[in-house]
Amino acid sequence: MIRELTLSEIKQTYQQHLIHDFPADEVKPLLIIEKLNQQKQYRCFGLFDAQEQLLAYAFLATFAHEGLQSYLLDYYAVVAAHRNEGHGSQLLQALLPLMEQRCLLVEIEDIQKAPNQTEQRLRKRRFNFYQRNGLELSKVCAYLYGVDYQIMYYANQVHSDQFIYQQLTMVYEQLFHHVQPKPYQLTII
Repeated sequence: MIRELTLSEIKQTYQQHLIHDFPADEVKPLLIIEKLNQQKQYRCFGLFDAQEQLLAYAFLATFAHEGLQSYLLDYYAVVAAHRNEGHGSQLLQALLPLMEQRCLLVEIEDIQKAPNQTEQRLRKRRFNFYQRNGLELSKVCAYLYGVDYQIMYYANQVHSDQFIYQQLTMVYEQLFHHVQPKPYQLTII
């Protein structure tokens, strides 16, 4: 079963899983996530088994500006004890219908710019997972805080790369409006 997490479940997921599942320099402070969630700018979902045990989670930032609406998949992981059991696909397939008319944007580290073969295989595996689950690879690339990303997306219809570029620009402008100089650069290849 998939459902939106309560504030206490967000805190529990953050403390028991998220801080261990992602590199420390990629983890936002819990207070920011809680504040954004209370302001309806951040949604957190969990996939649970019949005993209400968390199997996987997804944290999404939500954006709207001038009629454009997007979700940015911020954190997505399967709980360590339940990996390779199909729960990642199960959660993503349950989330996609919730996108309504919004576009789901996903940043994946650029496969070709991996520092070694092990990292390249891991990045390719992530790409294959999202592609297998219905996401499209755009020609939009982002350079964010020194990391090169390829942008994948899900929408009810195929969109032009210009549309994806526009959506990501909106997302980054809202995320980093207070940061100077801007920590990102976007291109269409």
